[in-house]
Amino acid sequence: MEVSQIRGYTLTCKFEALLQNFECHITGVYAPNCNIERRKVWWEIGVVRGLVEGPWSVCGDFNVTIFPSEKINCLRRSRAMVEFSDFIDDMNLIDLPLEGDHVPGSLQCGYWEYTKSYFKFDNWWLNTKGFIDRIKEWWTSFEFSGRPNFILACKMKSLKGKLKEWSRSSQGNLGLQKTNMLNQLAMLDSTLEYRALTEEESVKKASLLMEYEEHLKNEEIEWR
Repeated sequence: MEVSQIRGYTLTCKFEALLQNFECHITGVYAPNCNIERRKVWWEIGVVRGLVEGPWSVCGDFNVTIFPSEKINCLRRSRAMVEFSDFIDDMNLIDLPLEGDHVPGSLQCGYWEYTKSYFKFDNWWLNTKGFIDRIKEWWTSFEFSGRPNFILACKMKSLKGKLKEWSRSSQGNLGLQKTNMLNQLAMLDSTLEYRALTEEESVKKASLLMEYEEHLKNEEIEWR
């Protein structure tokens, strides 16, 4: 097996059966529950489609179905379902009539030794409103006695602990922020399937999209 493509929502591997002189590609997908983000998944798979040759399978959790009957309490075909169906046709894929429950699996290869996680300062924190003031407040609240270098070391250790605790909150964690925004956008998209949004909901959606654009900038800073 050879990993040939890793993208935001997809992982593509190449499998070879040397004795049978056969090879194929499999793309694993985990799509978000948001129409806007899900379109990026279709684009990613389209890129892979242009690179692979021979047998190719796409599988995973697409977070959308083709027909209303495949979704509980769904009575009409949504726009997301139509887009998914069009995508399958565009990629010349065949939708296999598979049914069943989600069964998680765990695969461990070799020996994995647990190591203590290290602390990482994310540069995007500096763009967070009130972050510098919070650092100053924490720093002045620490009280230690002893030689200057000892006091500095103790304060740095305490500050590290505060930052680690803060990084697990929604304000300091990009993953939690993204999940929260996408969930809210998904709810608004679901509402839009059966009625028009109210003025308040439209304003909220516009605000969420602006926040999401800012979030993407912070993600880019984090990757640097």
